[in-house]
Amino acid sequence: MDLTILLSSIGVSTIVSGLVTFTLKSFIKTSIQNRYNQEIENLKHKHSIEIENLKAQLAVKTNSAAEITERRMTAYPMIVSLVYRIRNMCRDISGHLFHGNLSLVDELLSRTKDIEESLYMYRIDLQRDKQFDNVHKYKNLVINFGIRASDAKYFIEKKEVQRADNAIKELETMYNEIDNLHSPIIDSFSSFTNGKE
Repeated sequence: MDLTILLSSIGVSTIVSGLVTFTLKSFIKTSIQNRYNQEIENLKHKHSIEIENLKAQLAVKTNSAAEITERRMTAYPMIVSLVYRIRNMCRDISGHLFHGNLSLVDELLSRTKDIEESLYMYRIDLQRDKQFDNVHKYKNLVINFGIRASDAKYFIEKKEVQRADNAIKELETMYNEIDNLHSPIIDSFSSFTNGKE
């Protein structure tokens, strides 16, 4: 009977050992699986937060870009129009002031105030786009032109022909400076309104 007991003991030991091994293996496998599942969930959560942050940053950048574009599309065509009209007024004043176009001087002074206000209103956009310096220089040239045109107008009204002639000759020189700055301003602004920048 010893053999039966020995075989029984070996059989029971094998079964118990198999059950313990199976249980232990199942427990370890479940434990590892749970740990990986938890890590995967943590990573998914972390990534979803990062994705939401990136979406929010993109939305802010997109909105900012849209606002900048909208301001450009409002301001820049208006500034270009003022630059063009003012240049034409300066041309007409410098060439034809004696022919009775004296009211054009007052219109020029009004347009000069408009471009000055545009510089104040859109300074940050003009500065960011590196447009401010040329437009500011243009405005200063036009202000000086307007002052000299007002002098010429006064001399014409007072019939001081010699002084009026001298002032008009100065206006022609001043107009050339304005005309030379006009095209570069128009060209640089057109790149923004055509969507190249």
